[in-house]
Amino acid sequence: MSLQFSLNQTFNSDLSNPSSLEFKTLAAKVTSEVNKAFAKSPGFRRSIVRSFRQVSGSVVTNMTLVFDNQTSVPSSSSVPALLTSSSPSLNILSGSISAAAVTTTTPAAAVTTTAPAAATTSASTDPPSSSEGAMSLQFSLNQTFNSDLSNSSSSEFKNLAAKVTSEVNKVFAKTPGFRRSIVKSFRSGSVVTNMILVFDNQTSVPSSSSVPALLTSSSTSLNILSGTISAAAVNTTPPAAAVNTTAPAAAVNTTAPAAAVNTTAPAAAVNTTAPAAAVNTTTPAAATTSASTDPPSSSEGAMSLQFSLNQTFNSDLSNSSSSEFKNLAAKVTSEVNKVFAKTPGFRRSIVKSFRSGSVVTDMILVFDKQSSVPSSSSVPALLTSSSTSLNILSGSISAAAVTTTPPAAAVTTTAPAAATTSASTDPPSSSEGAMSLQFSLNQTFNSDLSNSSSSEFKNLAAKVTSEVNKVFAKTPGFRRSIVKSFRSGSVVTNMIAVFDKQSSVPSSSSVPALLTSSFTSLSLIPGSISAGSSTSSGSAPRPTAFSQAALPLSLALLMVQLLAS
Repeated sequence: MSLQFSLNQTFNSDLSNPSSLEFKTLAAKVTSEVNKAFAKSPGFRRSIVRSFRQVSGSVVTNMTLVFDNQTSVPSSSSVPALLTSSSPSLNILSGSISAAAVTTTTPAAAVTTTAPAAATTSASTDPPSSSEGAMSLQFSLNQTFNSDLSNSSSSEFKNLAAKVTSEVNKVFAKTPGFRRSIVKSFRSGSVVTNMILVFDNQTSVPSSSSVPALLTSSSTSLNILSGTISAAAVNTTPPAAAVNTTAPAAAVNTTAPAAAVNTTAPAAAVNTTAPAAAVNTTTPAAATTSASTDPPSSSEGAMSLQFSLNQTFNSDLSNSSSSEFKNLAAKVTSEVNKVFAKTPGFRRSIVKSFRSGSVVTDMILVFDKQSSVPSSSSVPALLTSSSTSLNILSGSISAAAVTTTPPAAAVTTTAPAAATTSASTDPPSSSEGAMSLQFSLNQTFNSDLSNSSSSEFKNLAAKVTSEVNKVFAKTPGFRRSIVKSFRSGSVVTNMIAVFDKQSSVPSSSSVPALLTSSFTSLSLIPGSISAGSSTSSGSAPRPTAFSQAALPLSLALLMVQLLAS
């Protein structure tokens, strides 16, 4: 159906040019309002602005309304009343609305559409429905970020979103079940692009590991930075308002006969960028029920991962809301996702924190179930041997399986899988055996380490338990280790090592040699290790032969210092 009306606003000569920002901005607003007006009309699919022109200083708008078939087109006499009552934000001049049915004899080859035909079952700006399948997609464009790209109502956002969706739609056009793509947001980091890909149902969603290769190998005008592409399946239960949808400008072009429709603009004048009112980019991908940043659920398996990046730490990296944190987290998760993409059952990776020490990175790797979690010993070799853009310091990688009942942010211990018979921070039960363990770390003490609720305590405790768990992993009956406290003296660490029963507790004299000979990322001070039997209260260890042997030497050194003074 052809539709024409006059807007009570001053005409700008740029509105004659379909490539101008003025044309695109007004076309977006008009299609948004008209789509809302006809949303409940049976068979309605989309509206298209064909041209704007000047008559008596106002703006005459020529459009085409598209329906699923010819019989769905409503009577032309019903349209003026429907528009007048439904489009309050369009200042339409009274009596200027006219409509007429048109034939659609244009051959299929003449129809320009970047979205596959399946996408027309609902308007191209629709968020995924509960019956559809969806996938989150993120990549970085190699271009300078403009602050206007943070504003979904700006012409810069709309123009780039139209270009991106057009190119992504072309890439996925031949993917079975693909319907449409939606830009959710742009943010700094070159230009980090967050999108949603919509498919006809959940089973049509491709594997997330196949997406980077597909985008990289396809010829597009998007200058995507190598290694920045990541994807993950998401549920499709968010409300419509939670998804920003910008359909590509070139997504629809229908050339109706000249006699039936006033088409002063060429076919290229068609613009179906998503209406400003429909755009919402304040909700990140995590707004979906199972976005790629979701913590592991109770049915999934998880592994803690830590490594150090060889780059200078910036205090902004301590703030998860900062652009520095978000940009580095996006890069790290993209690279880690690529490394584990072929690992059976791998789902996603999550950056928990960055802290000083070059840049110590704490992550969670999420798998489809607990049995899919690989051995922690295999992870360092996998990361080291994989080609990534991350400059990981040699020997800084450590990993450990974790339980998935608490949310990811609450995981502070990296107990091995065997420890899951009870919570990884549980003190030893009456049926278990325990050993107290003490050693000093060669690093500066921070008063926050005295507070078990501080992030400094939690981060160091996670690192220490991870390393100690690795050392004892092959010790028969070992279950978990627990950090009890840190105190000054470099950093004196008091721990409890828990075993399945008292008879499994090894001799305390064997522990110092075991810790000293094992390769860990902990900088242990030689001679500071002591171990002894323990109760669940975590009493101090009884001195062992190892620590007693150092006592005479210490006293001798003290006497020399006293005599010298």
